[in-house]
Amino acid sequence: MENQINSNWLNKISVLFVMMLFIIPFYSCDESTKPEEENSALAKRTDIETVTEFFAVKQSAAYDVLKVFSGNYTHKFFEGGDLSYEEIDFIFKKFADLAEYENSVNAASSKLLKKTRLNKPGNVEAVQGLGDAVKGFFSWLSGSGKRSRERVLKVASNMSESERSKLYSSLRPEWKSKASNEGYFWKKLESGDFDNQASQMYNDFYHDAETDFPFVAQEKGLTIQKIVVKEGAEGLEKGSKLMIETVKAATPLGKGMDMVEKADEYATKVKDLYTDPVKTIKEEVKSAVANKIGSYVDIDGAVDGGAISEGTGEAIKFISDYTFGSDDPSDIIKKAIDLGLAKLLDSDKKGSKSDIAIAEKKNDDGKGPSVVISVDPKDDDSDLEDVIDILVTEGDWIFTVFDDEGNSDKVEIFIEDGVGTVVVVSTDPEGEHTKGDYALSVWASPADPGPGVGVTVSARVTPRVAGMEIYFSITGTDGYADEETTTTNEEGLATFYIPGGEEGVHDNVTIKIVQTGLTRTISYTF
Repeated sequence: MENQINSNWLNKISVLFVMMLFIIPFYSCDESTKPEEENSALAKRTDIETVTEFFAVKQSAAYDVLKVFSGNYTHKFFEGGDLSYEEIDFIFKKFADLAEYENSVNAASSKLLKKTRLNKPGNVEAVQGLGDAVKGFFSWLSGSGKRSRERVLKVASNMSESERSKLYSSLRPEWKSKASNEGYFWKKLESGDFDNQASQMYNDFYHDAETDFPFVAQEKGLTIQKIVVKEGAEGLEKGSKLMIETVKAATPLGKGMDMVEKADEYATKVKDLYTDPVKTIKEEVKSAVANKIGSYVDIDGAVDGGAISEGTGEAIKFISDYTFGSDDPSDIIKKAIDLGLAKLLDSDKKGSKSDIAIAEKKNDDGKGPSVVISVDPKDDDSDLEDVIDILVTEGDWIFTVFDDEGNSDKVEIFIEDGVGTVVVVSTDPEGEHTKGDYALSVWASPADPGPGVGVTVSARVTPRVAGMEIYFSITGTDGYADEETTTTNEEGLATFYIPGGEEGVHDNVTIKIVQTGLTRTISYTF
């Protein structure tokens, strides 16, 4: 298992972006699955693919923005002088394209939230989040559009009627076609109908030498360079809460396919910008953003350039930590500094295995993303040791996995910084993991124990209760065997220690809630 996982790891590290996302309470079908429930499961699969595609495209856009801000990786972020009209339009077009996803993603996330086993026995404690995350991101996007609209109106209100007519005449044909005359255009702009295009519109007007717009804008402190840095930096900061990692071969989506190549490019090219990027990017970006924004005062109030630069520096540093690595997971974790590695092992032996996983941090502490999506790098359901790798920061996480038939499972565990953890899931709709009134999450740390390294197997029942009896048993290929029944603490947690074995020894561990018989199994190789 260890060698196989290691060989896939560099592939899996190639990705991520910018923005926040929380997990969803999903359910797997129970033993009395009806045809309409099966259709519902497949619909759920379509919904999760819609959400996954959106985050893939969003993440790809983040790399595009970073590329522009670094002058195609020829200088440090935000320090290459003024951006061209074309570069600014490119960035704002990316934001406009993302805004177009709002209706479909909102609809998909709403349907996912409705398809929950929240009130049924055995369901892991749900954390409200997907809807909040989607709303939070689109709220920022709409806020960016609104700010651009108000900037246009602020400048235009200080121009003569004839000058405003010139602005209308200079509109792109696709925008002008949405308003039958000049008066109707300004009314639609004021009502927010052009918010998705307002940033590009501002850029067009600002670079129009035939009007007074750029001169009035400069008088009002609304220079396009500071605006694009502010909006771009804030976008990267907001986006850092939502991450996705995948590989090109497995991505079931069309528009997200190029994100992997951009991630590889970023991981390679960014090293040319900094001698030691893992340590220096945050401070470099903070300084660059703060200097670029300066004392900029926007129409929507005073802008705290320091706060924006701090958040952006942290976001881009996390991207760097996340994309730099090697074939050795332990080496990756060391370089990633504050990340832990979860290896989601689907024990379903009957149907297809899970290929999409979503991790939501139960208590968002502001460090790193609050949601990470991962897509399985392989399509090999016959391999019992095939895993979905996913990097997250330290803390309690809820993992939800999906197979291609729409079946899902959910577990809740604690991920430790710098440690790889095997997490057992099962997308078998008739599996034992659906028994009783309590859910059972099990995991083993470290995930890839070296020869002689002891392993701690943990089990958590949800809802969390103390005094629940948990049975552990282990059998190893070296003949070692042991068993123990222990009780959960106030956090619903019980642990079982297994001494290290020789290289190549394979352990199988069974964990069971005595009261209900709900059982999960876990395995690893020294």
